[in-house]
Amino acid sequence: IVDVTLSVEDNFRDAEFAKASPNPFNNFSIIELKEGMNSLTGIEIFDVMGRSIKNIQESDIINGNSYVWDGTDNIGRQMPNGTYICKLVSVSGEITNIQLIRNN
Repeated sequence: IVDVTLSVEDNFRDAEFAKASPNPFNNFSIIELKEGMNSLTGIEIFDVMGRSIKNIQESDIINGNSYVWDGTDNIGRQMPNGTYICKLVSVSGEITNIQLIRNN
């Protein structure tokens, strides 16, 4: 299990590096990287239990600065309504966590 603890303070601090919209979302959310976060080693989405549900490959990032998450896991299953954590790791080692809320 991976620790993806996120506090309100982390969410505001990290908002300068990336954002997700719409959030809450129904069918999809666009994770947009801001300047300085365009060199990523990875994007991973976790459920609230800390289980990795989606690993996003560099080739899935559109124009080097955004990714559309359709609410599915790695094998294409739709994930239920709830809270998810999107973890972005830059080449320089900076970690950004974004809280995503799925609400159909």
